[in-house]
Amino acid sequence: MPGEEYTLLLTPSLPFEPDYIETFATLCDVLIDCYTKIKSLVNSPEMCTPGVGDLFGKADAKIRKILVANVVKDFEEASKQGVRSEIAGIGKLVLGGLT
Repeated sequence: MPGEEYTLLLTPSLPFEPDYIETFATLCDVLIDCYTKIKSLVNSPEMCTPGVGDLFGKADAKIRKILVANVVKDFEEASKQGVRSEIAGIGKLVLGGLT
């Protein structure tokens, strides 16, 4: 919310399987908020020096490491599991047709 400051992010276990479309949309919103906040720290073009660019690169790397990497890893695992179950189903269908 505007005017609130968050210092600790808690991620409790969910009692249900998350919807990946909703999760991705929420991640995009969080990234937009993060980059908007970082961008607001630079008030004018004169403040855009090489040092600021280096700091932005470091902040960007940390944001990607903390937020994006975990989501991508979870999405990859869920995708692999879905592919495995589809291949197992197709295998049963193909092998069942041979007998």
